[in-house]
Amino acid sequence: MTTISRLASDLSRLGRESDMLDTIVTMMGDDLLDAPSTDGRSRREVVATLADSGFALAAAVDAAAGNTPTDTAVPDDARVRYRESNTVFAAAADRLDQLPDDAAVEHAGVALQRDDVVGQRIAEVVLANNVISRVWTLDEADPDSVLNALDAMVRRLESRDDAPSLTLATLEGDRWELHGGGQEVSGTREHLAQWLAHGEADDLPAVPAWS
Repeated sequence: MTTISRLASDLSRLGRESDMLDTIVTMMGDDLLDAPSTDGRSRREVVATLADSGFALAAAVDAAAGNTPTDTAVPDDARVRYRESNTVFAAAADRLDQLPDDAAVEHAGVALQRDDVVGQRIAEVVLANNVISRVWTLDEADPDSVLNALDAMVRRLESRDDAPSLTLATLEGDRWELHGGGQEVSGTREHLAQWLAHGEADDLPAVPAWS
């Protein structure tokens, strides 16, 4: 798959995952949105944080391309802010082809390669949905989106000194070595993603949880 066709495919998948989350939070009343998510934060805070990350990733793309980031008025309402962040990020993603192949997009303490930027945003969306929704889990995400989530969490753990040395292997054939490799943990993509997202699981090493 060429870079252009991959970008188009990734953006289409991001649109589907983003629309699913938008549908879920739109259907929630304020009482449910203010209730705790599975990671302890309110759902409203999770959505607002996801929106802010979308704005930040868009700004990082523009910075890497040498463009002046567009000033955007950030709405107070978390739902509206999330939708606006999707629009702003989609516009920035359309400018990814301005970046050289070896460009680094600095985001949340990680240097992203150009081809990983949209996958990073997909990961953020599906992992947020995973802690917000009472009816949707990572099992229902596109398999490639779960792989994006794993890639993003592995990149984050590689950047952290408090993450253990591990070897991760999925039944689907993916493999990562964290900090040079260590104890091997294997399972389905969804099982490993849930463990890395929450930071703990029965009989598995503790890792810094995704947030």
